[in-house]
Amino acid sequence: MPNANTVLVINPNFDVPTSFIHLWANEVIIEAQQLGLNVINLDTEEARLPQFESSIANDDPILFFGNGHGAQKVFTGDQQNHILWIPTSEYGHNDSNINLVQGRITYLLSCLTGTSLGPAIAAQENTGYLGYVEDFIFNGFEPGDEYSRGFGECSNAIMRVLLNGGTIQEAYDEGIRMFNLWIDIWEQSSDEGASFIISSLIHDRDALIALPGMPIPPPASIVERKSIFPEMTIAGYGMMISASLL
Repeated sequence: MPNANTVLVINPNFDVPTSFIHLWANEVIIEAQQLGLNVINLDTEEARLPQFESSIANDDPILFFGNGHGAQKVFTGDQQNHILWIPTSEYGHNDSNINLVQGRITYLLSCLTGTSLGPAIAAQENTGYLGYVEDFIFNGFEPGDEYSRGFGECSNAIMRVLLNGGTIQEAYDEGIRMFNLWIDIWEQSSDEGASFIISSLIHDRDALIALPGMPIPPPASIVERKSIFPEMTIAGYGMMISASLL
């Protein structure tokens, strides 16, 4: 039986996209500690498979919060070290290790894992998953700026519900509510970047999925738009950062 007061966080910080989500994850960690929860923070170089396996075995967390790049069948941590996977010849796995999160709730702030990896995780007994069926994209110039703030608030709202003992459906509903709130906020803005932020928030909102209990939506159509922001994703396996950030 997993420990009901223990949370495990994969928290890398090795490139531009993960520098943003690292900041957001640290906010969640502080809130969890204030609630009196036992937080295992696999930070920066510690966000790797051996440390993950050790924490699962020794700490037995009920809740796993994974931040990092991802793909349909793989979730990664520091330097794209593989953390969770199902069989995929593309990334060199003929096995699966998702049994590590069986009986737990997993939220992956990553791209694309909701298409294959997430459903496989949630198909296990007494196991829940939240994540994204498309790339998780966000806009901003530096971590903590006003443009990226809403994306972090939406993700953290999901975790906040889970930290307080809410169900995956309640966490999903709060995430959708928060995405809609930030869409409304930016619709009132005269900032030249508002339309691009709104588009990204809508994209991420519609890509959020909670399993079991929801049908997996078909891939969304891609609309090319020129933005004033460097577009960042935390997935697609391999950093997807525009050249302007290099």
